[in-house]
Amino acid sequence: MTKDGVVAKALDVSLKLAELSGKISIHLANEDNVVYPGLLNSPDELVRATARRFVDEMGDLAGVFAAYKNKYLSAGKIKSNPAGFIEETRNIAAALQKRIDREEKELYPSL
Repeated sequence: MTKDGVVAKALDVSLKLAELSGKISIHLANEDNVVYPGLLNSPDELVRATARRFVDEMGDLAGVFAAYKNKYLSAGKIKSNPAGFIEETRNIAAALQKRIDREEKELYPSL
């Protein structure tokens, strides 16, 4: 979407962001508070090591996402910086996709 498109649809975008952020925040909190602690206590050394590496490398993605969400949750905030919103949205989407890809390719096969 272009800067003009983001400005024109800022209310719709902010509503979708709110909906998506609820789902992502719950998912990341579940992984960070349940899944990874369980994996870090696994009897399997490979699972523990892989989980530790993931936590060390991507541990605060939930915090980064929360900061992004808070920065752009209203239409006014999106309109005030559409270029920044587009860039940060691409960055956070890429970070989320990287985490998903790595979990699918590296972490889950070790279980």
